Amino acid sequence: MKLSQNKNARIKAVYIAAFSMLVLSVILGALSGSTLLGFGDIWRALPNAAPESPESRIFWYVRFPRTLGALACGAALSVSGAVIQG
Repeated sequence: MKLSQNKNARIKAVYIAAFSMLVLSVILGALSGSTLLGFGDIWRALPNAAPESPESRIFWYVRFPRTLGALACGAALSVSGAVIQG
């Protein structure tokens, strides 16, 4: 019984670590670029605030699609790796 609980705890820790890395990579993807945007700029770029600002346009037309594309590409690569391994 104790071995099963250790295994479940380890699996849970792996899932938490993987999800944390995913969130961190999405945040870094939104923040990184040639134009410096901080957390406040990203927060103001969300739908209810200042849609005409340059920061909002940079976020919604460049960084958000780039981050979503990277996530989709990573998911596709992981699925293809799982399929190849059988």
